Amino acid sequence: MALPTTRIAEALSFQPLESYFLQVKINLQKIIKYKIKKWVFGTGMDLQDFMELGPRLAEIDDVARKCKIIEVMLKNYQDYISALERCSKPVIAAVHNACIGGALDLLTATDIRMCSSDAWFQVKEVEIGMAADVGTLQRLPRVIGNQSLVNELCLTARKMPAIEAKDCGFVSQIFDDKERFEFNQFEFAANF
Repeated sequence: MALPTTRIAEALSFQPLESYFLQVKINLQKIIKYKIKKWVFGTGMDLQDFMELGPRLAEIDDVARKCKIIEVMLKNYQDYISALERCSKPVIAAVHNACIGGALDLLTATDIRMCSSDAWFQVKEVEIGMAADVGTLQRLPRVIGNQSLVNELCLTARKMPAIEAKDCGFVSQIFDDKERFEFNQFEFAANF
C-alpha cells in the first residue's frame, strides 16, 4: 500500500519545517519522512545562522535591539519545531545514527519515536555554552518522565545510546538491521 508522503529532503535548517507541517493539515493523511543527511538523523542547528548573526549584531549599538533580534530568531526556531507538535496527523520519527542538539529538539516534538540500534542521542548545546531552549528542556521531561536523567543529559552532553533511550521510554522500538528498520517505518505508519 502506497502511503501519501512528503519528503523534506536534505534540509539544512529548520525553517522549511513549519510550512511543510502546515501543508500536512491539508494534503497528507499519515506520515512525514524527515531526513537531514543520509548517514545521520540530524546534527542539530546550522551554526552558519549564528555566524552570520554576529556581524549583524555588531552593527547595532543598542543592547535592547540586539536582544530583540536574538529573541525573534529563537522564537522562530521554537515555532519551526513546534509545527510538528501542532500537526494534526501523527508524526513518526525514525532515527538512525546521530541525533544531536537541534535534531533532538525536533524529535521531542514528534508523537512516536523509533530508532536503529546504532542510534545515539545527545543534548550538545551545553558544550558550546548554550541552553537547549528550542524544545528539549521543555519537552524531554514530559517525554521520558525522569527529571534526573533529563538534568544529567542536558548538563553533561552525555551521549545516550539506543538501548538506554528505549529503556527510559524515549523511543518505543529499536531495529537491528537497516533493511528491517527502513521497511518497518512505513509498515508501522500503515497501521494508522
